[in-house]
Amino acid sequence: VNEVSSALLFIDLDQFKYVNDTCGHPAGDRLIRKVADQLKRTVSANGIVARFGGDEFAILVSEVKKSTARTIAEKVLEDMRRLAHIEDGNIFHVHCSIGIAMIDNDKFDHDELIAQADIACREAKENGRNRLRFYSMSEREAEKIVADVGWVSKLRDAIDNNDFTLRFQPIVHIATGTITHHEVLLRLRADDNKTIAPDAFLPAAVRFGLMGEIDSWLVENAILELAEHRQDRPDLRFSINLSANAFETDDLTGFIKSHLDKNGVPPEAVIFEITESLAVKHLSHVEKQIESLRELGCELALDDFGTGYSSFGYLQRLSVDFIKIDGCFVRDLVNNPVDQKMVRLIGEIGQEAGMRTIAEYVQDGPTLALLAELGIDLAQGFFIGRPTSVPTTKSMPIPITIKERQTNQKKSGSNENVS
Repeated sequence: VNEVSSALLFIDLDQFKYVNDTCGHPAGDRLIRKVADQLKRTVSANGIVARFGGDEFAILVSEVKKSTARTIAEKVLEDMRRLAHIEDGNIFHVHCSIGIAMIDNDKFDHDELIAQADIACREAKENGRNRLRFYSMSEREAEKIVADVGWVSKLRDAIDNNDFTLRFQPIVHIATGTITHHEVLLRLRADDNKTIAPDAFLPAAVRFGLMGEIDSWLVENAILELAEHRQDRPDLRFSINLSANAFETDDLTGFIKSHLDKNGVPPEAVIFEITESLAVKHLSHVEKQIESLRELGCELALDDFGTGYSSFGYLQRLSVDFIKIDGCFVRDLVNNPVDQKMVRLIGEIGQEAGMRTIAEYVQDGPTLALLAELGIDLAQGFFIGRPTSVPTTKSMPIPITIKERQTNQKKSGSNENVS
């Protein structure tokens, strides 16, 4: 179909973070301005250019055929290839990926359109970068977009009406059963007085640019609750998850410090968690943010450790205090010798590096006892304690001995793992 319509071009610079990592963020900002100027020259009077965020731009062109939209996108690709940027004697050649969504003027939804162009752009990147791709909607994708758009409305209402809530899951010292701190878990209030876990709504929040507001809500309210509970429990500590969006914020440490000071919470009472995949993807920037937060006095935990292809290689660059072993190595630990070797290795590396190790998804006593034998410091999971609306004060009993674990296994077979 080549009818007259309108089009949204979603542009993402390829390998932009290499400029930031090599020459710093001011250099990246200068490159962004140069790209913006070039896009305006390329499009001229044919469309409107806007920076969408980070290294992303959008171009809106009206009253064009699909073939014309393609021509404009190809011209953008060509002009970007010719654009060279010089920083500190380094020459950077700029490439980009472009996703194009044609607009139905009779049935137009802003959020859905952005999602379509974004999907097409990601497909262009996955197919080799430095190319364009039109959005083509499958039935499954259509259902996903409708669902995500529905979440966007709910999330915006939740931000405006304070409809998020927090749950707290204890983390214990395996040798003593003493609670060391609680992980703060975000939940969304539902209409039936139940709560919704973040797996259901965070993908939509990321896609539609709502993570910044959600991160701010989480940090602000977690610190506020910590201050309230510390009046009766001065040793209480919280662990708070930070998203990629938070670590891309230039003044993350300043934002956190302002809320700590405002509520009278010492920095050492807070641990911030970052996933391994995020750390690898933004290693140079994350490294600086971690250093800044540690200088403030906070501690850092690397979550989901062990799933990355180069986990041990980059660990020495990240000055974290805790390593959280991904649950995939813990769920079947009692029955899987390979998982046991992996967990033991992580424990030994953590000990050598002066980092404490935390095992997630601990579901039963035999697993907890085996973790103690393998040298893991801390544990978290339903066997330790489920998430609650108020931080628990109940400590765990010291785990059963390895001999008792082996005896129990013989009595009940080897099927003691509880899912």
